[in-house]
Amino acid sequence: RQTTPRQITPHRRRRRVCNRGRTRCAMLEPTAIHSYEPPSYRVHPPSPLEGNPPSLPFACVVLESADAAGGPPPSLLHSLREQGTKLILAQPDETLLRDASSGSCRTASPSCSPRRHERSAKLNSEWFDAVFDKVVSLTGEEGSGKSPLERYWSDNGLTPEQALCFACTEIGAGALAAAESGLILSAYFEHVWRPHTSVPRSLRMPGADVAAPQCPTARQLAWLHSVFTLKLWCACLWLCPPPGEFPKAGVGSTPDGCDRALLTAVRSPTVGALGHPAWVWQDVGKERDAITGPICTCTLGKESFACPDWTPLEPRIKYSLPGPSPGQSHGARTFAMHSARNLREIKDFPKVDMYCHSLDVGVAEVNCTAELVDDSGCRVRVASRRLASLARSGHAATELSFAVLEPCRKYGMPEICVRSSLRLEQMSPDFQLSTKEVDKDKAMLKATYVDKVGRSISVTCWHRVSRDDGRGDVHVCLDSQSMRDPVSVSNATRSWGQPRVGVPALDFVISNARKGSRYTIEKIVIITGRGAPSPERHRLLSRAGSIDRASLQLELPYKEDEEGTFTPIGELEEEHRSTWRAEWDRADIEVAGSRKAARFQRAVRLFKFHQVSRGSLESIGACERQVPELARQLFDCVHRELCEDFDRRFCTDSPSSVILSRIIQPDPRFAAIRFEPRVPPACERLQFNCALGGRWHRFTLTPGTVQILVQGPTQGESQLLGDGIKVPPKFLIPSHETAERGSENDVAVEVCTLPWHEVQVQHSLTELGRPDGSAGGFYSLMRRTRFTRVEVLRRLLKDWAPGEEESPYNDDVIIAPLRGALAALKSAPRPPNWRRGDSEDLHMLQADTSTRVRVVLEYEKNELERDILFLDGKFEKAEGCLVGGKDLVEPEMLTIEEAKYRCYTIPGCRGFCFQHPYDHRLGDQEPKTPDGKPKTVLIHFKDSVEVSGSSWTSFLYTDGERALLEVLRRQHEEKFRSNGSASAPGQGTSEDISERGEDPSEKDGEEPLVEDYLKDGSVHVPSWEMCSELVNKVLGAAAAQGESRGPMASAYKLRLAHKLLREEPPEPRAFKNLITDRDGTVNNYCDRYSSCVQSAYNAAWLSHFARHCTENAVFVTAAPLGGRPSAEGLMELCVAPRGEFTYTGSKGREYFDLNTQRVVEAADLPQEQRELVDELHRRILALCSQPGNMKFLGIGSGLQRKFGEVTMARNDPAGTVPDPESRRFMAAVRAVKEELDPEGTTLDMHDTGTDMELFPRAAGREFDKGSGVEGLEEKLSLGIPLGPNIVCGDTGSDIFMVVSTLKLMCGEDMVKVWKERMKKEDEPVDERDPLDEDLGRVSSAALGLLEGNLGAGLSFAALSAGLTPSETGEEAEELLERRLREEVERRLREEEEEREAREAAASLAVLFVVSPKEHDKSPKLAETVRRWCEISGAQCAILPSPDVLVAAVGRYANQTAGRSVIEPTRAEPEEEEEREDVEEEAEVPIQHMSNGFAVDGGHKQNIAEAAADPNSVEPERS
Repeated sequence: RQTTPRQITPHRRRRRVCNRGRTRCAMLEPTAIHSYEPPSYRVHPPSPLEGNPPSLPFACVVLESADAAGGPPPSLLHSLREQGTKLILAQPDETLLRDASSGSCRTASPSCSPRRHERSAKLNSEWFDAVFDKVVSLTGEEGSGKSPLERYWSDNGLTPEQALCFACTEIGAGALAAAESGLILSAYFEHVWRPHTSVPRSLRMPGADVAAPQCPTARQLAWLHSVFTLKLWCACLWLCPPPGEFPKAGVGSTPDGCDRALLTAVRSPTVGALGHPAWVWQDVGKERDAITGPICTCTLGKESFACPDWTPLEPRIKYSLPGPSPGQSHGARTFAMHSARNLREIKDFPKVDMYCHSLDVGVAEVNCTAELVDDSGCRVRVASRRLASLARSGHAATELSFAVLEPCRKYGMPEICVRSSLRLEQMSPDFQLSTKEVDKDKAMLKATYVDKVGRSISVTCWHRVSRDDGRGDVHVCLDSQSMRDPVSVSNATRSWGQPRVGVPALDFVISNARKGSRYTIEKIVIITGRGAPSPERHRLLSRAGSIDRASLQLELPYKEDEEGTFTPIGELEEEHRSTWRAEWDRADIEVAGSRKAARFQRAVRLFKFHQVSRGSLESIGACERQVPELARQLFDCVHRELCEDFDRRFCTDSPSSVILSRIIQPDPRFAAIRFEPRVPPACERLQFNCALGGRWHRFTLTPGTVQILVQGPTQGESQLLGDGIKVPPKFLIPSHETAERGSENDVAVEVCTLPWHEVQVQHSLTELGRPDGSAGGFYSLMRRTRFTRVEVLRRLLKDWAPGEEESPYNDDVIIAPLRGALAALKSAPRPPNWRRGDSEDLHMLQADTSTRVRVVLEYEKNELERDILFLDGKFEKAEGCLVGGKDLVEPEMLTIEEAKYRCYTIPGCRGFCFQHPYDHRLGDQEPKTPDGKPKTVLIHFKDSVEVSGSSWTSFLYTDGERALLEVLRRQHEEKFRSNGSASAPGQGTSEDISERGEDPSEKDGEEPLVEDYLKDGSVHVPSWEMCSELVNKVLGAAAAQGESRGPMASAYKLRLAHKLLREEPPEPRAFKNLITDRDGTVNNYCDRYSSCVQSAYNAAWLSHFARHCTENAVFVTAAPLGGRPSAEGLMELCVAPRGEFTYTGSKGREYFDLNTQRVVEAADLPQEQRELVDELHRRILALCSQPGNMKFLGIGSGLQRKFGEVTMARNDPAGTVPDPESRRFMAAVRAVKEELDPEGTTLDMHDTGTDMELFPRAAGREFDKGSGVEGLEEKLSLGIPLGPNIVCGDTGSDIFMVVSTLKLMCGEDMVKVWKERMKKEDEPVDERDPLDEDLGRVSSAALGLLEGNLGAGLSFAALSAGLTPSETGEEAEELLERRLREEVERRLREEEEEREAREAAASLAVLFVVSPKEHDKSPKLAETVRRWCEISGAQCAILPSPDVLVAAVGRYANQTAGRSVIEPTRAEPEEEEEREDVEEEAEVPIQHMSNGFAVDGGHKQNIAEAAADPNSVEPERS
């Protein structure tokens, strides 16, 4: 800067004070404010005359309507498209408009239905493809990731932040905001925020970011996008002037000038001013003062007073006219008249080409910019800014810049005048004007006021002029004789407008201004007074490092005023910004996340800006009440929007709740501060500082983690929780989100922090991890639940020997890990757009450093809840005493929790009771002593559930199996049946009926038969009881048919043989084999195969059935078997004890051999192909270990190593991974394949859309599950041909298991006959040939025999085929009779074979799971299964869910075993009497020996022969 000696004085003394102040500042680690760039790009918005920017920060432009008001013109769209921007037309569909009107829309409310002038015009769609890259609909699903607009972004590799949107309706603004668009513009400010129609003193924010009545240029759009997406310090921004600011322009938008001035007011603890533009002359009056208060204020002591208004800087221009010739008085008057007529004030310009009014809270400056055009073509740019220094007491500054961009077409460049005024109308009543001074030589205005008690207020305004020609600011000397910078200053005169009476004013006149040069009038304001500030203000001001302590003594006038010196605005601004950076380090609450979080960030900074500027640096206190009401309403609106689906405790109308709701007073139990670490779903990061225990603490909260950093000591600042905490405290961070505070499940981690040592605590599940559990996270958690479930099954199914100490399967040590896992799953973060009413199972986990994936944890959470109920049972509290029955044990003094655990261990216990008045307010909580400890009472344990009387309290116990069955029944009715009524099919909407699986054509009345489920178009789902009875009926019929075929040997013979050989006889089994698929059949589906861990209750029921009802239980799945390093599969997901089931994978091509404890291949694979698949698996695993690819291991199918095949997921059914990223990974996998097979002759690849299947090319029959069943029969000798058997499945590939089982039981030829018959039924052929007319050659006996067998498919034409005309008479008759008898005999043999085959197939039970949803995908599946069963005679049951099947077989096992699976069993010692009975029945000589008994060799041989009898049962294999 070029300065004059007269106007600058070195401030060395002040600099030294400032430096000392900075060294005493609190030691705080810098936050984001220190990375804050200079705001020049915000202070000066681009001009409409500037060309296109070299690059655009947005990649696509979305239009709600192609021709709505305020939308981009065609020329702009063409220009954007040339720069590579994609153009999208997204119009609300009729469903969204209808839902918005009814209030059922996700992205809109009932009050947002479009008005008539806002409706998008129905344009001809034929030209859309020529202009837009994509035309989509706004469906109301925005925010879920499934809307057409979001799918288009994902498919094209675009992020929502790269989108710039134009909305013309409130519905469109809400939908685009829900889609997380980067910037949303609308022509109407009410789409940004407006008063709420139904809730007083509150606002609604539909979703738009800024209102622009006319579309900005490309450079202005780029500027706006940067302002709203990069740094969130611009808290307020308007692109249209308020009504009345430019009356001749005829433009104006809400909010009005008063609201804008209040929201953008700049203040410090000693001085303040409203945020209106400097060229606006604010009206004063009682009515106006009641709304906005004084325009300018100052503080003396504890009181705030109105002071003279120092803000006006009014620009105006005057066109130069040729002067009159000497001696022409009339010409002089005419010249003066024309000169006055050519004077134009800024407010009188008829066109506003650009307008911007903004508040940058980062540097606490309000900026106003406008570009105006006169009728004569003169274009000017005027800008003002204002600040109230937080660094220097009583200092403020304002400036106005003026530039002529285009001169007048007729008169050329105009003269410029800026009138600076000091308004004196708005002073406090007690003060009277003492002196006023206008010094044009010093360019100074001054006014002094005094009151009756001697207090005084003095306002001094110094001025300075600078010029910028594009090479930086240059100081311009006033009243200099240089013709280069002709700037003069004078008292206000009539030549530049009538001066206001009693208002000190100076006119700064710029002559010969240059086009494009910017002239700036700086106005530095110094307010001094007589009267000391309050102690609080003194402490506040002394804390700021750059405060001039000499200026704190306001009793004396400011001495430097008399010397004519002042601080330049550059130095004042630098100190002001530095001080605000320090204050933002203390006061800022930094939020990062979705659009809701960004909107909340701007609102919270606007609120805290007004707090800090008024002196409340701790952010909590009385200054919250001084914040403008509109700022409070804005914060309340966005805060409630942010926390609407979170916790209502965090919703208040001030930012202090963000801190106080998380930092809670010390817990007396632990003498530590409780810290609530959760953040709303829309927040990815929340950071703030607060003073605790004499030190600053910084808390950084992310979903699932919290970081605590203890920083430097505070310097006298008040502590957040008072001065009672003298040292940095300990913190209690709860780990269970759902636990009630103070309850037993309220588990917390105690954290002790050290200064400058950051501690990070993970309190919830955040990472996805690797499927093998090696990287922690979600998969590691599910792996631990498997270990727990394995132990549960080991304890539950073990036959405890007499005297052996039994380990209960449901003690707290077992259940606690499952409860902890469930709590961890529930604590996982939600997606940003998750809101209450969305799926409770939808969460967001971190797959790698760059990818967060949406996961649906429905399977994992549901199965854990069911397992806990299965192990824990259920207690119901009731009033009264348990009557009837008897006391199972002696009464004991126990607490309620101890009594519950004791109840588990007492056989036959149905509940307990104690004498204590029933209190329904306690719920299930136990009585407590006065000091809050659990109270012991005398407990009576009963085997009765009948309750009677009063003054007693009872707890009724339902064991886990019964409680779980009741829950499954209820869930079945809720999912598949009508709302709350299982006996009212067909009620509700068509969508509800489809979801519940009801038949729309079903009429009210009688319940349809369970056998008719999915038959003849009926989709009505039977009740739980009916499905269970159907399974019981089918299994019973198959088992009975197996017995009716005649046992191969009596069970008595086999039992006798085992008794004589001192072996434990096998239990009689109803079925030979259980052959079943897993996922979707006996196990519910899961979105991720690697986390589909079998539940404990599921394994218990299936194992119970396998032990007591079948000799062999085999799982045949297409999934990998696992059982080998780095290739996990079915073996690592099942929890049943080894030996209960035979596990096979890859459709039966490999199985696990229990004897050798290794994986055995049932089919042969050439060594060359085996090595190729192994190398392919190794390379793909290495590819997934690279950065950015780790996430593909954890989604969908993951990486699966199968027999002769490798499957690699590139996405999941939910579309978690964006399509471009999915395609990139598929290309990388294809590159690995091509490296191994450059010629493309060895490996093949099949893409299913979500999975990539890579396998060697091989000739031969395709291997299916039926082939696997046949191979397993050959390898393991399962005895499938003997039957009875059970086959379970749920997909079309499982039908092959049914067919192959029928082949083994009925013969392959008969199955071919059935298959051919079914094919003929599907493809009708012509009717059989009619009888020939020439029947005279056949005898009556032969003809009768022929006619009697025509119905069996015989025809005369078939029998007479091949006869020649010479073969007549007796020869022909004999030949025909012989052929006829042969055909009849063949037919009878076939009928007998089919009868035997159907008799054998009748011992086959086919249980298929086909849900209504699956039936919609595969309508022929259930029909195909039924046809195979009907044609073969097999027993068939079609069931709606795996839960029904598993519960039904568990029930059948309970009936067969005579006990429940959870009832304890112990091996009983063999009784001598039973052994003697066996000896007598055997009638064979037994040789007694000292160590037992033995059988001689001859009898052993007889026993072996009996066992080998074809009519006997095979001995059980080891």
